[in-house]
This record gives sequence, C-alpha cells and structure tokens, in this order.
Amino acid sequence: YLLESFANQSQGDFTLQNVLLTGGLSYVWIPTASYGMKASAFVNQNNPSEAWLVSPIVDLTEAEKPVISFDQASKFGDLLNECSVRVSVNYEGDVTDCDWVQIPFNQDEDGNYLIPDGSNWTFMSTGDLDLSAFAGQRVTIGFRYTSTASSATTWEVKNVVVKEKK
Repeated sequence: YLLESFANQSQGDFTLQNVLLTGGLSYVWIPTASYGMKASAFVNQNNPSEAWLVSPIVDLTEAEKPVISFDQASKFGDLLNECSVRVSVNYEGDVTDCDWVQIPFNQDEDGNYLIPDGSNWTFMSTGDLDLSAFAGQRVTIGFRYTSTASSATTWEVKNVVVKEKK
C-alpha cells in the first residue's frame, strides 16, 4: 500500500509540518543521504519542538490485515516518549486540525519495547505494527517528533512499508 525508502536524500511524497520551533530552529526533519529522514531539535542545546513527517494518503479500502513497518535509529533523548507513529482518517492538510491514533511499538514477552536503546546509531526494524483497525479506510500516517528543553532525541526513519500481513 506504501513503500518509501527515503533514499537519495529524498522525502518522497511525504510532507513536513512544523507545529513548534523554538531556540532558533528553522526545521526538525531533514532528508539525509545515509540515514533516511532525520529529526532533531538540538541546536547548541535541546529546544522544545513539535514536527511531523506526513505520508500521502494510503488507500486501505481493500485491506484486511494491514501493517506498517520501518527501520529506525535514535540517540540522545527519549524515543518512546518523544517520537511516535500515528494514523488519521480525517487529515486534510493540518496536523493540528484532525484526529490521530497512536500506533504502539511492539513489545517482547516481558513488556519491553522493541525500539533502539539510544546507545548507538544501529537501525532496528519495528517489525509489523498492526493497522487492522484502519482496514477499509483511506488513512494518513504521521511520524510525530517532539522535544523539550531537557531532552531532544535524534530520530532516523527509513524503509517505510505498509502492506498486508502475511
């Protein structure tokens, strides 16, 4: 349903929306040649921010068990509390004027989230994240980045795939 690698320093058909930029930030998300889309609000210090990487419409009207997966890396900050993947069925161009449902990251049998631990830049697959609640609908996917004056994760995202679960 969607395949975007963010290769070749491209954001593909995704759009960027900045909700809050402080401390001299002029952007948070940027396409990079090696790391896909990279988000950071650190410029000389941690800066409060909110910025979104927003997909084009994803048509799940024929889907039965859709899933999303992507590769991510992070360092610094708190990925679990500052970065999230969300889905909207009523997005019309403004991330602040629609409803979003957060898609939880997968957990192991002990309840630990399967996300990068923030100690290095190693990319880790999210595995299949369940989108079945949106089967039969047209949706928009948003990668939401937030930061505070005390914490600003650097989050890298690439190889986004929305497909039917096998």
